[in-house]
This record gives sequence, structure tokens and C-alpha cells, in this order.
Amino acid sequence: MALPTRLNRADQYGTDVEIWYEHGVFADVRTGAPDAAHRILWEYGFTLDPTWLGPDCRVLARDDGWSEDKACATWAAQALARAGFTANLDPMLLSRDALAADHARHLRRQRAATRTSPAAGAGPTTTSDPTAARPPSASTTVRRSR
Repeated sequence: MALPTRLNRADQYGTDVEIWYEHGVFADVRTGAPDAAHRILWEYGFTLDPTWLGPDCRVLARDDGWSEDKACATWAAQALARAGFTANLDPMLLSRDALAADHARHLRRQRAATRTSPAAGAGPTTTSDPTAARPPSASTTVRRSR
């Protein structure tokens, strides 16, 4: 007799990724999601284990303790959100320390990019030509297509 198929939580809840805990940390990726979502999860330690979980489920393959598992899950959810994916994180996996560290790291990267950007160092233009090219805004939002 065949075992019943486990439902993909991301498909079930209409998100791109669901990161959850049940005797381990798992991430369900929406069926047909772009490879970028899988790559981000892999970067934070989630590996494919299709034996019983299915082809779109990842498991956090670390044994560094509960605090580190929570940190990796939190960082993965943040990275997915920054990449434009909708990611839900099980509240018991949220690490406030990891969230604060991720936020501080992201702000440092933004500041460094602003300091090294040619557009940031150009200063205001003094040309009277209204059609002159202006540097693009640093706050431009890029959305991914489905």
C-alpha cells in the first residue's frame, strides 16, 4: 500500500516558501518556483531530501544546536524576502538576535554601496538642460515576475 503524499505547505498556503519546524527545520518551496529560491535555501544550509518529503522540500542539514538552526532559518527567510519571494517563517524559529544581526549587516552593505557608487559621489548636477541624464535612485524596487 502506498503512503499518502504529504502536502506542500507553500502550495497549500499560497506562498513561495514556508519554513517550519517538526522534529527538524524544513522548508517547502512552491511547486514551479524559480531556482533562485532553492539556491538561497541551499546557501543557508537547507538540502534536498526527497526520500519522504517530496521534491520541493528542503531540510536544514546542520547539527549546530537550536540557536544556530533558528538563526539559519531566520536569515534564509530574510534573504528570500529581500530577493522578492514571499516566505513565511514558523514563529518558533524566529531568532531576534539573528534578525537584528541581519538587519545591521544589510544596512552596512547599503551604506558601503552608496559610498562606492559613482552616482553617489557625483553630487548635484549644475546643468540647466532639463533633459540631462540623472543618476538612478538608490531606492528603486525590483520585483521578480512569476
